[in-house]
Amino acid sequence: MNDSDALFEKVFSVDAKPNRLIIYAGNIMHSANITSAVDFDKSSPNNRTTINSFFTIG
Repeated sequence: MNDSDALFEKVFSVDAKPNRLIIYAGNIMHSANITSAVDFDKSSPNNRTTINSFFTIG
C-alpha cells in the first residue's frame, strides 16, 4: 500500500533513506511506502531491517 484508496487516506509520507529512524505514536495507522523508485540491496548485510518496539515517554 503506498497511496490512498476507499479505506485508507494517505496524509503523510516519509521517503526511504539508508539509516533512517522513524518514531510515531502506536495508535497511528501506517504502512510501508515502498515504490519502484526504492532500490533496496537484498543481499546481507545491507538488507532492509525493521524493528518493532514499544516504549513510554513521561
